[in-house]
Amino acid sequence: MGNEKRIGRAGFRAAVLVAVFGALLYAGLVVASERRTSAKDGAERSGQLADPFQEVGDHLAPNTPALISQEDALVADAQIIADTNGWSQADTLVRLKHQAKFSQLVPRLTQDYPATFAGSWTSTDKALPDSFVRFKGPVPPEAKALADSIGVRVNLNSDANYSSLEMGDRAARLQTELTALGSPEVATAVLVAEQRIVATAVKPAGLEGLSAEALLARLPSWTAADDISIDFIDGPLNRPAHTYGGAWMRYNGSRTCTSGFTAVRQGVTGVTTAGHCTDNQYEQPSDGLVYSAPFVIQHQGSWGDVEFHTSTHSEYARFYANVNDFRSVHLMFLAEGISAGDSMCGFGRKTLGERCGTVWATYVTCGSLGHMVLMVTSFMASGDSGGPFFLGTTAAGDFQGWCTIGGTSHTEFSVADYFDEAIGATLLFE
Repeated sequence: MGNEKRIGRAGFRAAVLVAVFGALLYAGLVVASERRTSAKDGAERSGQLADPFQEVGDHLAPNTPALISQEDALVADAQIIADTNGWSQADTLVRLKHQAKFSQLVPRLTQDYPATFAGSWTSTDKALPDSFVRFKGPVPPEAKALADSIGVRVNLNSDANYSSLEMGDRAARLQTELTALGSPEVATAVLVAEQRIVATAVKPAGLEGLSAEALLARLPSWTAADDISIDFIDGPLNRPAHTYGGAWMRYNGSRTCTSGFTAVRQGVTGVTTAGHCTDNQYEQPSDGLVYSAPFVIQHQGSWGDVEFHTSTHSEYARFYANVNDFRSVHLMFLAEGISAGDSMCGFGRKTLGERCGTVWATYVTCGSLGHMVLMVTSFMASGDSGGPFFLGTTAAGDFQGWCTIGGTSHTEFSVADYFDEAIGATLLFE
């Protein structure tokens, strides 16, 4: 599950970032970067493409929407989130600003109390936020002082049965046992508010005729604990959804996926998308210009589902959050700062509309993909795959597809903070 590394990441970054949080509109759990310019500015690539469009040099796209401000970006997202949930926009804005501060607090607590920190979440029954942090054993007195210093109201609860690390280890062991049983795909998630582990496994080959009870009887006795739920399905379990972020990516002329965010890898700039896409062209949204975007590297595994492409044009730290909503990338959520109950939004070229939802679980393993974030409901569409997930002008990750777990299909995305582990790339920022 990578929990030990998660603690180390929080410890390393939190001390550096705390000083800058107060100056940021969104407060916490973000990484800012100096603007980077492309090493390929003005470069052109010769050769005939399979696509009917011919490449030309960089040019000003006359139909590119104007960049919107950080404040306007958050207001736009708040309206969609409010409409989705039946809340008022004013209350939703309060919630999103609280979410930013809560996201600042959680990694600090994860870092300071790794042996007892047991999870964080925000209730979703109303717009005005009610956030919780749970500990194994008593609440450390310093935790309230830290929350007060950040200016975030939070309920600090004690007496969890397991720490977050222990729950992650148990989920990883359960994943191993179900795989050893013969299941070709297994998904496991920890529901922190309930302190419960849920798992879904595709029925093992040759054992499809057995009942769920018979399959469960083949597992070790500890997997029958009251806080573990396991179900079996016929499959599939993980369904992938077949230069700026939020643009069409093409494979030999066919539109297949959506670009995520611009990034830099080993000094070369490019763009990310989902790892199952393997495209080779980019379509400029403003005028339909198509140019080469050679595939460089792909990762489908423990750090998510992401790949990196270079291009023959300049890359800017900007993305489409909607068809006519063009934004800079100012910040990035740290993985530790994403909690159950958080609001996140996504955009894809297939649906051609911004969609927003609520985080259901983090650090989820779904089949071969690890460290995924799952939303409460299933939204987006095939062709949106690889598209940006974000809040305001803060990047969260790239849309992957859907994961079925606990009898429900959940939209899932790969976390941008793990792109360096996955493909050695980091996002570009303005």
